[in-house]
Amino acid sequence: MPLQTLNKDQFSSNEIALLMEKVYFDWNIIARYRDYHLKNDTTASPYAIIEELLSSNQIGTYYSDAHILDIQPLSEQLQYADIDLRAISQITADTYLAYDPINKYWEFQKVKPSDVFDNLRENYHFRSDIDSIFADCGLLGRVTKEALSNIKLPIYEQMIEENCPSDLLGFMRHMIDQNNDALSNSRFFRIRRNKFVEQLKNHQPYRKKLSGSVEDKLLVFIELYLEITNIAPKMFEDRLSHILGVFMLLDQVHLWTDSKFKNLQVDAMHAFYATHSSTRYLVTNDKNMIRKSQLAYLCLGLTVQVLTFSDFLKLF
Repeated sequence: MPLQTLNKDQFSSNEIALLMEKVYFDWNIIARYRDYHLKNDTTASPYAIIEELLSSNQIGTYYSDAHILDIQPLSEQLQYADIDLRAISQITADTYLAYDPINKYWEFQKVKPSDVFDNLRENYHFRSDIDSIFADCGLLGRVTKEALSNIKLPIYEQMIEENCPSDLLGFMRHMIDQNNDALSNSRFFRIRRNKFVEQLKNHQPYRKKLSGSVEDKLLVFIELYLEITNIAPKMFEDRLSHILGVFMLLDQVHLWTDSKFKNLQVDAMHAFYATHSSTRYLVTNDKNMIRKSQLAYLCLGLTVQVLTFSDFLKLF
């Protein structure tokens, strides 16, 4: 979320210094903390120790846009969000890591999770609408839209199979619609993934490996990763794009897959926000996210440790 959109009470340098070494808990950890403290679920009692560690200043933690997007439904039904926001506020003491994607700059702020929730609900949309995008651009949008509709594309077999329009505007609308479907439609997301794998299998070097072990699929990932970063380095030029690219590529080769595209996006954001220089641990119980985050950090040369909650407790 852009920094300038918030009415923030900045931390003093002394306050930041007190919490130099931080732990980033993803949403599934905070949800268990919520279950114990706010829902009286005794099965979540091991998570009570988080409050003890925080109150004794042994650790510090914070929340990010990823936490808010995790609890923000794709629909307008928000009746379950209040208790989740309370849990985030309680465990983080409203400590929010704001990121400016334009200037690649982030800072810690004191902001209520409910304020971030309202901001993202208004300004961040998983689903895209190309007509709305052009409408927001006024005259330039109308001129550009007309020009794109007059640009004809070469017809490929896949475009015919998917009944894809041949003009550039129609093609863009088709791709955005597919992305929207993949966000929440598990079946559609799975079909798209399988199509990509089948295309890869047309290349002899990948055919056997993609039907093989995890190690074989990792070799395919490494080859594709090196090829893409060499051919299109701008796709991986900033840390957030890099981590998202790694998560997507792993999903495409059937490694530690997600059921929905939204889940993949938010998990990648969690992995990104855990890379702040003051953060030492990313804690999650999602085994797939652990593997993907570890590999993304390896690609970036980062030293953040990714732990399950039980492994994290062993440190204390």
